[in-house]
Order: sequence, then structure tokens, then C-alpha cells
Amino acid sequence: MYTKNILLIGYWPPTNIMLKQFSRRRIQNEGNYVGENWEGLGYNIFAFFPDFNDDDVFEYDRSIPEFPVGTGSFKIDYQDTFRDFVWATEYYKPCAIISFSRMGDWEEIVLEPGHMVCEEWAPDKTHPTQPSKSIPYWLNHYTGLGEAGTYLQGSLPRNKIVEAAVSTPELDGLRIWAAGTLDTTGDFLSNYIGALGARYKKDHGYSEPGYQCRVSGHVHVGGGTPVEKVKVFSEVALRETIGYIDNYLNSTWIYTFAIRLAQSNAPDAGTASKLIAKLYRDDYLISEKELDWADRGDFLMPGIEHLHVMSFGDRKRDPLSEYPSSNAPLGGIEFANGIHGHFRIELENPSNDIWRSDLIEILVKEKRQSLSSDGEVRWRTDRNFTRVYSNLGSRSLATDRDGFDSKETFLV
Repeated sequence: MYTKNILLIGYWPPTNIMLKQFSRRRIQNEGNYVGENWEGLGYNIFAFFPDFNDDDVFEYDRSIPEFPVGTGSFKIDYQDTFRDFVWATEYYKPCAIISFSRMGDWEEIVLEPGHMVCEEWAPDKTHPTQPSKSIPYWLNHYTGLGEAGTYLQGSLPRNKIVEAAVSTPELDGLRIWAAGTLDTTGDFLSNYIGALGARYKKDHGYSEPGYQCRVSGHVHVGGGTPVEKVKVFSEVALRETIGYIDNYLNSTWIYTFAIRLAQSNAPDAGTASKLIAKLYRDDYLISEKELDWADRGDFLMPGIEHLHVMSFGDRKRDPLSEYPSSNAPLGGIEFANGIHGHFRIELENPSNDIWRSDLIEILVKEKRQSLSSDGEVRWRTDRNFTRVYSNLGSRSLATDRDGFDSKETFLV
């Protein structure tokens, strides 16, 4: 399962300025956010970076850590970077992460191959001056980035990006290359943010429950490189990354859907009518179900949470799928382009008995291929649900009743 969200991160200029068009903050994008379905390629681009003063001097002296920290997201601080990275990945669940940082004052762009976990990192400005030891992803934790000396591989299509960039007229004369060693990765935030991205990608593969991340990588940008050039480069890198990802994002197969409803505690919140749930893939009606709460008769009781589970033992292929049936599981619903933006549930109350709700959640169990203990690749269904939609807020449905809608649609 995956979103088509791509996360971009910048730090010292020009790597913050070059990403302004992809920031959703009006104060940064000057009212011109272009990241939604960027260039019609089907991906949403979200950029985060700190802001600085015009007279700031961007130099780092390890012995005297006096440097501009910035304001806003991803300040030049390990703990701030850590917190912002965790928030951004939890919220956007990116399928790709590209981070950029400044290196020296010359005109040059270097695509890094990977990142080494340092025994001791270059100190930042505020205590604690070293990275945190544990990093949460949603409710799961693992111990840091690994032991000192752990190598975390980048996965950007670096050669394709370099080839496309050097063929771009606007980038003529700019040195752009893919490093073969770790000589330029450093031991400060450039290495740290790249390592965070590489570890996130490693822990969010296709065979793991939850959301996939297919690509991560870090790019060093010389501080003397003109902003317009690095802006063009960032767009080239995005196009090549999107083209690369398109070859690796699998169809999403959902075996089980669940709808969680938390009823309003108002006296008239419950209903004796069965709600009708319609499941759609794009404009195609997959299934229509009456939500029959067997443990409470057919009543949706006020002040109580209800969970309705629907599994699909028969196989429902997506007409847009390019995969042969021989590669498909025996059951489940296929989403060739992922479920986000392509799956919706419509709830209808066919009665004039008012139904009120405080919470709607949609949860799924995905079918995915993994290597079994006997060395065979097999389809398996996730043990636990993954929440793909949550909406907290009062809503009321009733049919043939003034002031009420009979149905409401929830798009994942």
C-alpha cells in the first residue's frame, strides 16, 4: 500500500529557496503552491525547510558551533530535524524522500550514494548536541539508526538524474555528478537527514505492513549555485524519480475492509435503520452492504463505538491492471494505482430516523507477497488493520427529512 506523496527537505540556501514552489505555507510559496498532482504526473509534492535572515552567514566551524539555525520546519538542530521528520512521514506517508543540503560555496551538485552512522556527530548549537537514540514511526519504535558504522544505502536513480540534468540546457556548465564514495556526506545534518530517509525507506518496504517508501536519497548543493539552476535541477530530479517509482509501485490488494463508527452521545443519535455502505474503486461500485450490527441487533446505539468488517474471498481485478491473473491472489480487491484517491465509501441512512456520528474511520488489511520460510514467494494477509481514513466531526444523515442529507461520501 502506498500514497503518491513525495517529501522534499531543504536546509541552508539555496536548498530552501529552490523548494519554495512545493511548500504549502503561503508565506513560503508566495501563494503559488504547485505540488498537487505536479505536472499531471499523479504525484503530490510537499517540501519543508527553514527560513533565514538575509544577512546570515552560512559557515560551520566544528570547534565553535555558531551558525544560523533558522525558523520554521527542519531547523539546523538534530532534535528539531528528528521531530519534523517523524511528523512529516507519519502525516504524508511518502513513497519517496529527497533531501537537499548546502555544501561549500562553489557551483556544484553531488548526489550521495548513502550514509554512514557516525560514532560521534558534529555538534549542533543547542543541548543535546547529538542525535536522539530512538526514532518512532507511528506506534512502532526501533533503536536509532543502528550501530556506529552502519551503512544505509541511498536509492535515488542517481545515474538517470545526472544524465537528464546534464542534457538540460538551463543547467549547461554546472558540474553535476553521482559520488561513488562517502567523502562528501560529512558528519552533520546533511548525513543525518539522509540517514533518516534511508532508514525510513528500509523499514517501509513492500513486504512490510503499512505504507511503502520506494526511494530515498540526499543531494548536496554548492552554496554558490544560482537558485534558478538548482530549482531546475530539483524538477529534473523529481521527473526522473517519478519515472523510476512508476516501475516499482505494485497494485494494492485489499482483502478486508472495516468501518468504525463512533456514535454521538445525543439522546436521538441511534437509529433502528440499517445503514447502507457502498464501496467504490474510482467510479466502479465494488460492493454494497447493509451494516448489520449482529451483536446489538440492527441498532446503532448512541454513545457506543461500532466496527463493521467486510472481507472479500473472491477476486476483483482492476481494469487498469497490467499484471496477469497468474500473479494475482485468490481473493481481494485490486487497486492498480493504489487506494488513495481511488477508493471511497458512501454511507446512506435510508430511514428518516436521524443518525448522528462523531467519528468515521476506514481500516484495511492488505494482501502482499513475501518470502516464506521454505523460500517460496506467497501471498499473505496482514494480521492487523491499517487505518487509511479518519474523520472526527459531527454529521447527521436522514432520508426525507428537511435539513438533512441522506448520504455522505468518504474518499480515502
